[in-house]
Amino acid sequence: MKAPLKIGEKVRIVRNITDLSQMNIASQLGITQQAYQQLEQGKTIMTETRLTEIAKILDVTEQEIINIDQVPIINKNLKHCQQFGNYKPVYYNEKKLDENVEKDKVVNDLKSEVSTLKLMFTKLIQKLGINDEEDSVSY
Repeated sequence: MKAPLKIGEKVRIVRNITDLSQMNIASQLGITQQAYQQLEQGKTIMTETRLTEIAKILDVTEQEIINIDQVPIINKNLKHCQQFGNYKPVYYNEKKLDENVEKDKVVNDLKSEVSTLKLMFTKLIQKLGINDEEDSVSY
């Protein structure tokens, strides 16, 4: 069983999801990037006040940060998997699903068109009276 995530790790996950850099948050907090990094790494104690400040910058609640290990997370390069604050989620699997649905529609339309053309071809062959297998074209 995995050890529960520490608060700094949870903050890092949310920061990555919201696409903010350590430097960006550090500057808004009025601290150095190294000092902020130590917060995420757990080398500096995360006070309740500091967590509230960070949550405000990330545009999430403290509770969303605390509960992050209860939320399914997809690789940050695939964008958000869960909505945080005012950030609109981009569901990678849904995006792929939408693309696949669109492609399936095109494929089905093409299959329908092929079926119609085959039927027309068969009727044309019958009208022309071509019954000999040597004269007919394979499709």
